[in-house]
Amino acid sequence: MAERFYLYLSISPDLRAERETLFQMIAHLPINVGFVIKTTPGGNEIPALDVLQRANSHIFILGGDIQAPMGIEWQVARGIGKQHNRSQLFVKDIGHTLAAQAFLHHVEETWIHYKEPSELQNIIQPQIVEQVLDGQNRFGLTVAEIERLRDLQEKLKNSSPTPAEAISGKLSAGGVIFAPGRDEPTGGVLVNKTSKQAGKR
Repeated sequence: MAERFYLYLSISPDLRAERETLFQMIAHLPINVGFVIKTTPGGNEIPALDVLQRANSHIFILGGDIQAPMGIEWQVARGIGKQHNRSQLFVKDIGHTLAAQAFLHHVEETWIHYKEPSELQNIIQPQIVEQVLDGQNRFGLTVAEIERLRDLQEKLKNSSPTPAEAISGKLSAGGVIFAPGRDEPTGGVLVNKTSKQAGKR
C-alpha cells in the first residue's frame, strides 16, 4: 500500500494567509498522493507530535509573534534531528514581539527570510516536489504522475510559479488531503482536482 506524505507546519497564529497558501499549493499538485498535514494548534489543543516525529517534512514559520506550543514543536524536532535534514525555518520580515525576538536569538539555526506568502510558496513548492519524486516508489507514483511532477519541477526552475488557486473548504487547523481510490482515512478532506471542490468527511 502506498505511503502518505506527512507534513508538519509549526506556524505562528498571525500567518493565516501563509497557511492557506501552502494548503492550496499541495492540494493542486498534479498527483494522486495522500498528504497528512498538521499545524500548530490553537488554544489548549495538544499538538500532533506523532505526526511531527514521522514527518517527511517539517516547516517552521515564525510571524510577528510566537505562541505555545511552537517551542515544544521545535524541541521535539531538534531532539529527533529533523533540523539537520527535514526541518526548515522561515521568518517573515515584519515587526516581532519580544518573545519572537528572543526565540530568533535562542535558535541558532539558518533562518530563511521572506515577505509575502507567494514568496514562501515559491521556496517550498520545489522542495516538496523533489521530496515526493525522491520517494516515488513509497508514495506509489505512476509513470504519468512522475512525468507531470518532473514537468512541474522544470517549470519551477525556469519561472516563478503562480500562487495556487483557492479551493472551497478549509484546512486551517490541519487535516488530510487524500488520494481517491488509493486511501480512505477517516476525518480527512477529499480534494477533487477536476472540480476543485473539497468536502469534509
